[in-house]
Amino acid sequence: MTNITIRSLALTTCFFCTISTYAAKPIDLAKQPMSALKAWLPGTSINSKAPAVLKSGELKELSRGTDRNQTTHIRVQQLHQGYPVWGADAVVHLPSSGQKKQSLLSAAGSQRAGSSMNGVVYQDLSADLSETSQQVFSKDQADQALNKAVELSRETYGAGHAKPVKNQLMVYVGQDKQAHWAYLVSLYIDSQHHALPTYILDASTLAVYRSWNDRKTSALAGGGVGGNKKTGQFIYDGASTHLGALDIRRNPAAGQCLLANDQVEIYSGNTATAVMGYACAIADKNHNNVFWNNTRDEANGGYSPADDALYAGSIVQSLYKQWIGVPMLVAADGKPMTLKMYVHYLDYNEPMENAEWDPVNNVVHLGDGAEVLYPLTSLGVVAHEVSHGFTQQHSNLVYDHQSGGMNESFSDMAAIAAEEFATGHHAWEIGPEIFKENNQALRYMDQPSKDCANAAPGYCSIDHVSAYTNSLNVHYTSGIYNRVFYLLSTSEGWDVRQAFVVMTQANAHYWTANTTYLQGACGVMKATADYQYDNTAVVQAFSKVGIDVKQC
Repeated sequence: MTNITIRSLALTTCFFCTISTYAAKPIDLAKQPMSALKAWLPGTSINSKAPAVLKSGELKELSRGTDRNQTTHIRVQQLHQGYPVWGADAVVHLPSSGQKKQSLLSAAGSQRAGSSMNGVVYQDLSADLSETSQQVFSKDQADQALNKAVELSRETYGAGHAKPVKNQLMVYVGQDKQAHWAYLVSLYIDSQHHALPTYILDASTLAVYRSWNDRKTSALAGGGVGGNKKTGQFIYDGASTHLGALDIRRNPAAGQCLLANDQVEIYSGNTATAVMGYACAIADKNHNNVFWNNTRDEANGGYSPADDALYAGSIVQSLYKQWIGVPMLVAADGKPMTLKMYVHYLDYNEPMENAEWDPVNNVVHLGDGAEVLYPLTSLGVVAHEVSHGFTQQHSNLVYDHQSGGMNESFSDMAAIAAEEFATGHHAWEIGPEIFKENNQALRYMDQPSKDCANAAPGYCSIDHVSAYTNSLNVHYTSGIYNRVFYLLSTSEGWDVRQAFVVMTQANAHYWTANTTYLQGACGVMKATADYQYDNTAVVQAFSKVGIDVKQC
C-alpha cells in the first residue's frame, strides 16, 4: 500500500500469557541435511492428499513449481493434529531427477547434489499443548474469538460492517517460545474503511498475541491521453514520439470500446460492475489509426486516470512475463488472472489520497489524490500495488515486523523495475510523479532515510538494521531491502533487471510468511546461485545494511 497517512493496528501485549519452561523446539531446515527429512517421512512422500507424519505433526504440500534450472521448489506447511502451525512453513528444493514428479522421500534418500531446504518447523509441540481444554476446539469458542476480533476492530475503525474472512484454529509459537492454541481471525471492513484487520488470539483467553492490517494496500489498439499537470500530458497511440497504444476490447456493432483486455480491466468508483468504456465508431487518423478515447475522466490535475491505469497495468503484466517468465497473478485454476483496477476510488465518500491492493477480492484501488497528490495511477504506483498480489500468491510475507518491511520493499522494487522495463530509465524514488510539490517522493531507494529530514523520530525510513524496532511501520522498515536493491542494481556487473529477477526468485521460492531480514538475505543468496550470478555484490549490499550472510 502506498501510504501518506499511516493507519496501523498497534500490537497488543498478551497479559494473560503464562510463563513456564517451553518445549516447542524450532528446527531451521536450512541448517539440516536433506537426510534429516527422511526421518520425518516414514514410508511416504509429501503430498496434499496424504500428509507425512512428522515427529511433532504432519507436513502438507501447498504448492510446487519448477524454475529455469529445472529445480523443483515444493512449499510445505506443518500441521499439528490437522491444524496449521503458524510460521512453520518451508520450501524444499530438488534438482531435476528425470522423474515427472519427484517425491521428497526419494530425494532425501538419494542425497542428490544441490538438494536443500529452508524454513522453520517445530518439534515437541505436544508437551505444550497436551493439557488443553476441549473447549478451544468448539464452535462456541470460535464464535467468541470472532466476536472479540470484531470488538477490537471497532476500537480502531469505529462502527461499521465487519465481514469475517478467516477464523482458523492453529498452533502459535509466541515470543515466550511456547506453543499455544490460537485463533487467526481476519475481518474485511466495508469498502469505505479500506482495512483487513487480522488478529492472533489465544484460543482459551482470547488475549491478543499479535495484530496487523493485512490490506496491502489481445485486443485492438486504442488510445487516449494521460499524465498530470506535473508530468505533462502523455499520449497513448503508438506514434514514434508518443507512448504505446492501449490494448482495448471493441464491440464493432455498437461502436463501443472498453478499457479492458485479456490482462487488465478498468472500473470507476467503489462499486462499479461494468468496465469503463467510450464511443469509438471509427479509428482516428490523427492518432495513428487507433480507436481514440475522447471521453476524458479528468480528476484533480490528472488528464485521464483510467487511461493511465490501463497502460500501467498492461506494462506490469508484461514485465513479469518477459523478465521473470511467469504470470503476475494466477487464478485458483492455475491460469493467469485478469487484473482488475478501480480508479476514482473514494475514502469515506471523499477523494482517496492513497492506493491499495485488496487481498480479499484481488483488486487494486486507486484514488484521485487530493491536496498533496495527483491521481495515484502512475506506472510506479500501479506496479507497487499489483506486486503485493504477487507476494501474496508466493511467499505471502506477513504485513508486519521484518517480513512486512520486505513485503513493502518488494513492491517498491517492482515500481523501479516497471519504469526501467517500459522506458529504459528510472529514478531511485518512489512516486515523485504524483506529488504536487516539487522535490518530494514517497520513499527513496538510494538512501531511504532522506525522508527523515522533516519527520519526527520513528516516522521515517531506516537505512540499517541497527535502527529497526518492531514498532516501526512497514513502509519505514522497507528501507533496509530498498537500499539493498539500490546497492545491488548499481554494483559492477549488475543492473535493475538482474536484481529484480533475483529478488523475485527469492520471493517465489525461498521466502516464507514470517521470513526475517537475515532469512530473506539467505534466500536472495540462493536465488543468485540459481541464476549463476556472482554473489560478491549481494554479500556486500547486505553487509552495508548490517546483514551478515555468512550466518546463512
